Amino acid sequence: MSDAFPRQSPDLDWLLAQFIAETPNARSAVVASTDGVRKHTHGLSTEDSDRIAAVVTGLVSVSKGVRQLEGPASGPVAQVIVQFHGCYLFVVAAGAGTVLGVIAEPTADPGQIGHAMTLLVKSISPFLTTPARGDLASTGTPG
Repeated sequence: MSDAFPRQSPDLDWLLAQFIAETPNARSAVVASTDGVRKHTHGLSTEDSDRIAAVVTGLVSVSKGVRQLEGPASGPVAQVIVQFHGCYLFVVAAGAGTVLGVIAEPTADPGQIGHAMTLLVKSISPFLTTPARGDLASTGTPG
């Protein structure tokens, strides 16, 4: 991994583990930078968490395109929810340059998962900020 993106912080990994343990029907979670780099994960293999990191950042990008429409879709994106036959995928912004994705059981209550994600993001968003690559290049150092 490049010096521009420091290794995962174990402190935030345990917070994701606690979130999954305390949120009914939540299965796994991934925190990624908005350019698709996995930063923190719980409940997924490295390969799967890298794949989900790319997916959640892509969903955020697509949703930003939709928000540019006039009418009811204008304004900031609050949450993206994708419902599959076997699970839900919830995505929210988690700090500047960072997104949180949570995979939940198909029996999950979307309101409960969304609320729990909002509380998690509010409590840890200052620690999830990812500097823009241009900022790193101009200073030559991370953060």
